[in-house]
Amino acid sequence: MTALSKYQRLEASALWRDSISGQRRDVIVSLGDASLVITDKNERPLTHWSLAAVQRVNPGAMPAVFHPDGDPDETLELGESETEMVEAIEKLRQVIERRRPKPGRLRIISFLTILTFFAALMVFWMPGAVRDYTLRVLPDVTEQEIGNGLLQELERFTGRACTSSLSTRALDQLSNRLFDRPVSIAILREGVESVRALPGNVIVVSHTLVEDYDTPDVLAGYLLQLNLDNEPRDMLQQMLETAGFMPTFRLLTTGQLPQATLADFAKGLLNNPAAVPEDTLLITAFYEQGVAITPYALARDITGQDTAHLLSAEITRPSSARPVLNDTLWVGLQGICGG
Repeated sequence: MTALSKYQRLEASALWRDSISGQRRDVIVSLGDASLVITDKNERPLTHWSLAAVQRVNPGAMPAVFHPDGDPDETLELGESETEMVEAIEKLRQVIERRRPKPGRLRIISFLTILTFFAALMVFWMPGAVRDYTLRVLPDVTEQEIGNGLLQELERFTGRACTSSLSTRALDQLSNRLFDRPVSIAILREGVESVRALPGNVIVVSHTLVEDYDTPDVLAGYLLQLNLDNEPRDMLQQMLETAGFMPTFRLLTTGQLPQATLADFAKGLLNNPAAVPEDTLLITAFYEQGVAITPYALARDITGQDTAHLLSAEITRPSSARPVLNDTLWVGLQGICGG
């Protein structure tokens, strides 16, 4: 101990009492190896106190009175002439106290570390974990409710979806013709550039795809662009990421999203086209469903330059295309929005 070496030769006269009923005796006090050594005038050892256990009865007052920790009846009194020894004892007590382990401080540091760890979990890990879990366990019926909710919010900007008795039959037949699952198709007057797949197998379609073309193959081609296995789920994941933790947690626990979440996300879908898959995937879908490719390819690019690969695939197709809708249903569908 560096501080101790400074006072190794220091001695002082003091009064020592071994108990509350004992008489005070003149003694010599010296600093030993991390201890106070108390001897009589003939230098016979009487006792020694560990510096780590020395307590002062009257801090700042003189004469200074000390006792060993846990035994206040045994005292050592140093007078005003022994201020150097008093200062040495106080200095060494301060050094020892600073080096003493602080259980309370350790507990506080441990608590703050644990609190920081859990706060980091809540901020960085928990939202993603809750979102991923919600996507895994979300029932199909809830996804459909979300898709219908988005459609209702879209209709606030686009107007009500077009409908008629004949067009309903046409859309049902078109759905059965192209998809391996029940799909709800809504024709909107505006706000949709071509087609979008919403959660729950809800598809919104621009009215131009039924009003501006002579054949239902164009509409069928745009519908075949959609990947119903991935796009609606990707959209739902994007919606939850945008909404944040609390709406996601509400969806997990109640099966409902806040209306504001649906409204904000629906606004972002306006005139935001879906991604077009690679030509190879599209051609495979056209072949499997027996849909003519040329009308769709020319609808995307009237010159045919950007869709040359699709047009050439029509020539080399392994089997002939089949009608998507009969003329009666197609004519009825073309008039769905009164066009």
